[in-house]
Amino acid sequence: MKKVSGGLECSFLREGFTNNVVLIKDDVLAEALISSGVNGIIAGVDLLVFRSAFNTFSLRVKARKLYQELHASLPAANAAMLDAIAA
Repeated sequence: MKKVSGGLECSFLREGFTNNVVLIKDDVLAEALISSGVNGIIAGVDLLVFRSAFNTFSLRVKARKLYQELHASLPAANAAMLDAIAA
């Protein structure tokens, strides 16, 4: 994974060569992916853990995205209350 101006560029390797490159533009997903890897790489044991906990990972990303949308759509007073609940 590599941060670029348009978002997060994820390269998928197979046998040492780049197989696919995907550009992630969503900030919530990009941050979650960065925190899952070590130095921008998810491999070996980290990849096995990531695969086995993918349901939890995707639920966490969806919850953060929902929180972000709710926060943006609420008036300031209700957004402050939402921040207090989330903390």
